[in-house]
Amino acid sequence: MPQVSESILDLLYWDLRNERKHMFFYLTNASSIKGIDAIEYIEMFQAEANEEMNHVLEFQDMIVGLGGNLNSLQAQGYEPYQIFTSVREALKYALEMEEEVVDNYVSRIGMIENSENKTTSKWLEVFYEKQIEKSRADVDKYKRLLNY
Repeated sequence: MPQVSESILDLLYWDLRNERKHMFFYLTNASSIKGIDAIEYIEMFQAEANEEMNHVLEFQDMIVGLGGNLNSLQAQGYEPYQIFTSVREALKYALEMEEEVVDNYVSRIGMIENSENKTTSKWLEVFYEKQIEKSRADVDKYKRLLNY
C-alpha cells in the first residue's frame, strides 16, 4: 500500500520520465553537436547527462520508497527529445527543458502541501526543492551562454 496517493505517485512517474528525457537529450546531443566550439559543449553535455542520471536515480528511489513500482514505467515509454547539430539550438532546447521542470516542480510542491501524510509531504517538498535548485541554476547558466 503506497504511503502517498496514487495521484502523487503518478506525478512522480511523470517527472521520472521527464528526467530520463533530459538524460537522453544531454547524452545524445553530446555526440551530435558540431562546430568550432562543440568540444567545450560536448564536455558540458556529458557532465549534464551524468547529473541527470543522478536525478533519475533519485526519482526512482523516491518512488520505490513511497511504495511505487518501477515496472509500470516500461509500458509508459519515454518522453521524446530533440537532437541537434547546432550548439545554440541545443542550448535553447536545454533552457526550455529546465525552465519547464522548474515550473513543474514548483507546482508539485503546491500539490503536495495538501497531502494527508504531513511527514511524507514535507519530505517530498524538500526533495522537489533540491531538484528546483539544480534546474534553476541550469536555467541561469543557459541564459548566460545564450546571452539572454
